[in-house]
Amino acid sequence: MLRSVPVVLFSLLISTACTGQSSAQTVEHVLRQKTARLKARDPGKEAASAATRGDSRLAATNYIGPMPSGWSLPGVSCAVWTRLAIGKWYVADDVITSKEEVTHGEAVVRFVNRYNQALVDRPAFLYPELCAREGKRPKARYTGTVRTYAEAARSADPAMLASVPAGADINARDPLGHTALNWALYRSDGEMARLLVERGADPSVRPPSSGGDYDGPAPLAQAVRMKNAALIATMLDRGARFSGATGLCVDRREPEQLTAPECDWIGLLVMSGRADLLERAVRDRRATAIAGEQAAVQGEIGSGFTRALDTRQEDAVIRLLPLLEGGDPSFWVHRLMKAGRFDLARRYVALHAEELGRSKAESTLWAVAAQAGQEDALVFLANYGGELNLLPQPRLGSCGTAASRGDIDALATCVREAADRRLRIEARIKAGDTPGLLALAREATDLHEYRRATIVDVVAQHGTAAMMRALAPLVAPVRLDRFHDQSQTAFPDSRFPQIASWDGLLALKQRLDSFPRAANAAVERNDPALVASLAALKPTGVAPALTNYMGRIEPRIPMEPLEDSTTEALPNAPDADKMAMIRSLVQLVATSDGPQAMEDALGSAIRAGWNDVIRLILAAGFRGDRAQRPDQLWHWWSGLSNACKPSTGELLTSAGVRIDYPLDARLNGEPPIWLVTAGCKNPASAAVLVRAGADVNTLSGLEADGDTMVDVALRRRKPLMAEALRKLGGVTSAQLPPGKSSKRQEARGDVDWDLVPNGEVQ
Repeated sequence: MLRSVPVVLFSLLISTACTGQSSAQTVEHVLRQKTARLKARDPGKEAASAATRGDSRLAATNYIGPMPSGWSLPGVSCAVWTRLAIGKWYVADDVITSKEEVTHGEAVVRFVNRYNQALVDRPAFLYPELCAREGKRPKARYTGTVRTYAEAARSADPAMLASVPAGADINARDPLGHTALNWALYRSDGEMARLLVERGADPSVRPPSSGGDYDGPAPLAQAVRMKNAALIATMLDRGARFSGATGLCVDRREPEQLTAPECDWIGLLVMSGRADLLERAVRDRRATAIAGEQAAVQGEIGSGFTRALDTRQEDAVIRLLPLLEGGDPSFWVHRLMKAGRFDLARRYVALHAEELGRSKAESTLWAVAAQAGQEDALVFLANYGGELNLLPQPRLGSCGTAASRGDIDALATCVREAADRRLRIEARIKAGDTPGLLALAREATDLHEYRRATIVDVVAQHGTAAMMRALAPLVAPVRLDRFHDQSQTAFPDSRFPQIASWDGLLALKQRLDSFPRAANAAVERNDPALVASLAALKPTGVAPALTNYMGRIEPRIPMEPLEDSTTEALPNAPDADKMAMIRSLVQLVATSDGPQAMEDALGSAIRAGWNDVIRLILAAGFRGDRAQRPDQLWHWWSGLSNACKPSTGELLTSAGVRIDYPLDARLNGEPPIWLVTAGCKNPASAAVLVRAGADVNTLSGLEADGDTMVDVALRRRKPLMAEALRKLGGVTSAQLPPGKSSKRQEARGDVDWDLVPNGEVQ
């Protein structure tokens, strides 16, 4: 509950409207009353009372900005504190203009300052080793009565573990959200941490970040940073895994801090000299990575390998080399050669023999050059060999012989011939000469091209649907998601005079680098038939083409007015030409990447109220009950700049999109009924969710702490929505039945309303 209070107060500042207040009771009048009460209150007595109750929560101020970076603890200095342990808040705008606001703010700061100082001075304050008055130093360690494992850990005395009462939970969190193990690691007390893990402390439980909304450092990451081998071994034996982020950078703000080596597991292990754990860390990261994180894992491996290479950590280099996957292999070949490590380049080539270049045929030549120890030949092929797959098999074989001998002159001739074939193929495509194109294509050794512009891309740019279908048996399947992993002009090299002065080759490569993806090219040409013909290629990675197209044509709906009962009359589809293109793209994506890959594109249709497009995507197989982010779908429906048609909501509920998704402050925080109440233009849309089972009198959580939906609508100046909710059985907080009223009181009970800088009262 505590972590929601700042967000609550933020929302209260947005409007001066005050639920339950008479119109005659102005904000200025209420602020004067609050100021008077604050001056009459005794912060020292209140702090003493709180300490006696065991309440060591401090008071904080925040001037509106990114939470929690803006908050502070006036009057005291704390080595560690979290939003979880803040009991009183003053959240004000950065610009305070009225006299009453200034006077009230000054009174609040004086009160909060004295309250905090009085609280940390009390003998019963729970964290004397963390906080003290400004200008004073906290105690070195906790010296009070040990009642929990957390307090034993803060005492820094292993003998105190015996003082913990029997039955105490070793993994219990204290008021700051820390466990005993978290405190031991905060103090870098390796011996205490090891003893706690041996007694059952869970090494996977992280402390909260200072803001309380994110997980802090992983205990295993802290142990690795401490370079405590015994503690690391004990944690791994007790189930710790290298999963998620290390958490060591969660509270950092500077960009260079967020990319420090210790921010990810691989970099941390390399930095700490624990190369022996790298393979295990990679296995854990791959096994526990959530959707979309696999590429990030590969990035961590790559950056860790680079660091190991630069710092000459040979064991780490050798262990990470086989784990370098994805991306552009030619980059690593060049990187290793630049570091003077042809030995590693040869090993890397051997490990990735089939996917080194821009085709399997070219990759074979790379492997030949590396195996023969021909360093210059390998670099030459990496720079200029992108078209060699177009040569006939016998000619490619002779080029392989040249690579094994390191004969750069002969390889340069191969490259010229291959480039000439590429130009001839382009000419056939542009001339509409399908038989001529197929004749040249059938002579090529390998047409399965990747990491560069392909013949398919040229056909999409200049050819026809019939030409694409005719070419498909020779090139399918096509991995469009691999396009442009490497720019062919990325690695110029003047060491080869045989080729460096050939301007025609550079011009060809630059032109190929500029080719769009095949699906995007077909879309840009506004040719639905050409888009549909791509299905014959059995492609993957085409979903972004649909998402990008939908985002480009999606209409922009004005934010004002906040309420509009006529949105149902907005079009159900774009114009006929655009709809034809969408139809072709939906069919293509459904058969290539699968129906669920259209979730982001569906969002554009939801925002626009294009029900016909939604039906098309659903008919293609998209399952609403399998949506990865149902909360996002509802947000797309109900935003202020979205159509929010009731009929669109009906489509979503009938498709099985969940309205009871788990709330997560980092992702959503509120259920769909709140999203509609707060953001939707059309008041009739609330009924859609109520019919689907939503509680019209749900108490909001993060936004307004215990307000009903009617309260939320009134606060946001949406009288039509408030009336629609009332017709559905909605009430204000003052009209709640006893059960829910007590829940609301509990939700709002921690707020010190005299500190709130507007007209809101309890």
